[in-house]
Amino acid sequence: MDTLPAYSRRLKERRMALPILVPCMFLLLICVLYPWDGLCWAQKSESPLPLLELQSTTTDLSRDDVLYDDHVLLCSNGLFRLMRKTQVFPEHGATLNWYEGQLSAAQLAEVRSLLASKDLEALPPFDASSVMSFVSKANFKMEMVYASIYRNDKIQKVGYVIWHGHRPEDSIEGAPRDVQDEQSRAKALLTSLLRWQASLQGTLISNPNAKPLGCSS
Repeated sequence: MDTLPAYSRRLKERRMALPILVPCMFLLLICVLYPWDGLCWAQKSESPLPLLELQSTTTDLSRDDVLYDDHVLLCSNGLFRLMRKTQVFPEHGATLNWYEGQLSAAQLAEVRSLLASKDLEALPPFDASSVMSFVSKANFKMEMVYASIYRNDKIQKVGYVIWHGHRPEDSIEGAPRDVQDEQSRAKALLTSLLRWQASLQGTLISNPNAKPLGCSS
């Protein structure tokens, strides 16, 4: 159990982390997408096209003060790359684990079936910046999901942000009703893809590809 001075120091660290949490999560969402662009063209003889990019970022400062960023890129031939970045506050560094694999024909067909949902295809485009303008800096837990679905004639970009604070006004309940409804609907429709992503996480546990990352990574 923490002593009183230790608890006070920990509380101060959390308060210092909160004001930078929202912009940091938004930047992480944008920047982490770029290193993945070349995966589907790595095998030039086949030149597979991308099928899905899915990224989920969760931060909980109320319990373990840790940020998890999970990102998967799936190509049309079943080749995929999975990455998890973990950062413990108030440290500035992070740890990266990654794994590359190949889905079976049956597994790939299952993902394609999920992506073929008419309700999913009907979701409006996700504008992270407009939603983040409603996020309170006093939140202690936030979940952000972003997906790029590569369809025949377009790239559909969907996602959502859900956040929680100690007061209703610091949670998503404090946002306008249309924002709440849009985020909740997107979360419900993306749950199946998140479950699929979670099913791949076991491959990270035994994978030795882990390295520390500095702030400039």
